[in-house]
Amino acid sequence: MTSSPSQQIAAVVAALRRAPIFSGLSDEELHYITTRSEEVRLPAGTVLLYEDHPVDTLFVLLEGEVRGRRENGGADGSGYMWRTGQVLGTLAFSQMNFAVTARLTAPSWILRISKAHFEELLQRMPTLVPRLIDTVADRIREFSRGDQYRDKLSALGKLSAGLAHELNNPASAAHRAAEGLRDSIRELRGVNRTLADELLSREERDLITVFEDNLLNRAAFVPSMDPLEQTDLEQELEAWLSGRGVLNPLGLAEGLAEAGIDCAALDGLGERFCGEVLSRLLLRVVSSIAAERLTREIEASMERISELIRAVKEYSYMDRALEQEVDVHCGIENTLTMLKFRLKRGVEVRREFAPNLPRVFAHGSELNQVWTNLIENAIDAMGGTGELKIRTFRELDSIVVEIIDDGPGISDDVKPHIFEPFFTTKRVGEGTGIGLDIVYRIVNGHCGQVSFDSRPGRTSFQVRLSIKPARLRASVAPICSVNAALSLTAKQELLIRQSLESLAEFSDSVPLLFYDRLFELDPGARQLFRIPIEQQAQKFMKMLTTIVEMLDRFDELRPQLKDLGRRHVSYGVYPAQYRTLKEALLWAIAQVLEEEFDSETRAAWDKLLTTVSEAMLSVG
Repeated sequence: MTSSPSQQIAAVVAALRRAPIFSGLSDEELHYITTRSEEVRLPAGTVLLYEDHPVDTLFVLLEGEVRGRRENGGADGSGYMWRTGQVLGTLAFSQMNFAVTARLTAPSWILRISKAHFEELLQRMPTLVPRLIDTVADRIREFSRGDQYRDKLSALGKLSAGLAHELNNPASAAHRAAEGLRDSIRELRGVNRTLADELLSREERDLITVFEDNLLNRAAFVPSMDPLEQTDLEQELEAWLSGRGVLNPLGLAEGLAEAGIDCAALDGLGERFCGEVLSRLLLRVVSSIAAERLTREIEASMERISELIRAVKEYSYMDRALEQEVDVHCGIENTLTMLKFRLKRGVEVRREFAPNLPRVFAHGSELNQVWTNLIENAIDAMGGTGELKIRTFRELDSIVVEIIDDGPGISDDVKPHIFEPFFTTKRVGEGTGIGLDIVYRIVNGHCGQVSFDSRPGRTSFQVRLSIKPARLRASVAPICSVNAALSLTAKQELLIRQSLESLAEFSDSVPLLFYDRLFELDPGARQLFRIPIEQQAQKFMKMLTTIVEMLDRFDELRPQLKDLGRRHVSYGVYPAQYRTLKEALLWAIAQVLEEEFDSETRAAWDKLLTTVSEAMLSVG
């Protein structure tokens, strides 16, 4: 039995009421939404949205389930789920393309609302505005954290795969050697039984023992021969053995030649024995030499495995304190060991380590992340082959680590963006663009500096780290100048710097949330922007980072802020709008940091942004 139009509308209204974003709206408002939307029922497998494509529709999932995942790049991407009552697609304040491909996993009942109706709906139902903004904030947080998590898993996966490959080689060698050793021991037991049956005098047995010991000692230190030399020796030995009636002369000749034993070494034994007895004696010698060689192979393989395990423990600083004295050279060597699977394909490593380089107080595992990202980037830049030079030296109260590759260099248009999060020049699936962002944040968190210089044939990244412990660095930091310029306490400066490090993980989210909130508080502000919001967002985050980095030199920044204020006036910005700008930014930071943005941190940012606004307003 087919439902009447009024019954269908009533069913949609009832389903909308169960959706959290529409809860509390009146029947009239919900009924109005149905008149500005389209109800559809779609089968499982239908694709609603495609990754990185623009979206102009909001989908309300009245019933059903949607799975979203990143599908570009070939690897299994991050997964997201939407269920009955949730919304996806474009949102009123979002300027982003959709970040995943969304596909129905079950037959679903959906309401489609075109973006063209948003302004009309929000004017009629203003209570939807904060709910949509919260949804935007939640989406950005979830996608950004998913990207961070995916990148960490990808890096861990690559490192684990390389380590597994490095472990597999010695483990396989040890396994093969153990099998060969078993055969050699079995052969030795058989030869010993047959020799025991021979009527040999005590003198002959003593002679055999001395001869075997000498050959075994000689074989242990024999230099390697080239294939031609070894073939010539095998032929000489085969002729010598055949002339004395030795059984299987070719097989014994190969074993003796491999051990570096020539005819002259066998003359003493050949004068006393021949035929079957000499055959058994030489078979025992060859088996003993093989057993010795295989034992050494097992020792070398296990040593390599132990070395890799030690490198992993030291690389990760397992069972150690978070901050401690760190030997940078040791960390670099452990990193090179972990990346050996990439280096051995054609990268020559040249070390120029300063002798007696002081240790630094740092988080050792974090510094190893820095060396890993910089070295991997250098390998990628060289295309997997070339010379990688690593220099270390002391510079006043700091140490400097310089990583240099002979790749094609960084183009001028890329250089300004090199440390921006999610900026990458690699192909889809090969990089996420947060490697150098992680380097920058870790080094900055250690009160250090990272810089680079690049030209064709030589790209150099330099990391400077203070030798002094963090607590001493804090005690001698130039807090007085900060207090004089900004009236910030040392603790407030620290809170601002720490929260900016946390914000760096969501550098694409904060500006968008800021602009969304700004346009909600002051709809007319949208007309002030001359370039697309996405481009403006990148400039915004860069400016915010620069301001925090120059807290201790804020007076140097005042002329630039004053000039920016003049430009704002020419665009039509009036003084009262700076307060709105500040409130929008504080709200955006609070949405991302959540509990971390406590009252003390908010007060510190409020004081900083007030001072920045005053500097921009001093345009007289």
